[in-house]
Amino acid sequence: MTEPAPAGQSLAIAAETLYLVNLMLAPGLAFLVLAWLWLKRRHDAPPLARGHLDQTFFVSLWGGVL
Repeated sequence: MTEPAPAGQSLAIAAETLYLVNLMLAPGLAFLVLAWLWLKRRHDAPPLARGHLDQTFFVSLWGGVL
């Protein structure tokens, strides 16, 4: 018997995927999508997804600054 996925797991995976795409495939475009997702879902996302959204968004910002 499998356990149900934690709340926000798919959003957390999407955030991490966008972070990797931003690093390797489409910098800029993926960051804009990640920024839009962070702005849209940061207040209503489950804790797991919120943590991943915050982490990926702010690390991407730092990467852009450096």
